[in-house]
Amino acid sequence: MWKYAQAGLEDPATVFEQASGVIGPTPPDRYLQAFPHVHNAYIAGYVSYVELAKMAGQPHAAQEQELNRLLCFRADTFRWDVQADTGGITPLYQTHALFQAKAQIFHESRDRLARVLDTPLVPAGDLFYIQNLIATLEASSTSSGG
Repeated sequence: MWKYAQAGLEDPATVFEQASGVIGPTPPDRYLQAFPHVHNAYIAGYVSYVELAKMAGQPHAAQEQELNRLLCFRADTFRWDVQADTGGITPLYQTHALFQAKAQIFHESRDRLARVLDTPLVPAGDLFYIQNLIATLEASSTSSGG
């Protein structure tokens, strides 16, 4: 909404009035740590609110203080070596290690490996995905029961 007003498509005071009650209470820190995408959404919401309040000449000290707290907490708890999972957080290396164990130790069939082959974690150059894909392609069409 801040960018909408910044582009001159609406009066900042009008947009601020419409947006003033949109941001609800911030979830507990343990929730934000478990769900970084939610944490990022709250950061984006507070950035927009604070910038819009500045443009509209409205008080925003409490929201700016919460934004700064969220940014510091995000920086303090940021982990590059984990990926979000439906059950919480999965260590990055665990998924790769388990897949490789199925392929190299248990000699799972190509079909079984293909069923659990995940998508790349990053848009390009995900070495774990490439290794898992190669292991799937090299696997035999039948399991050896290793």
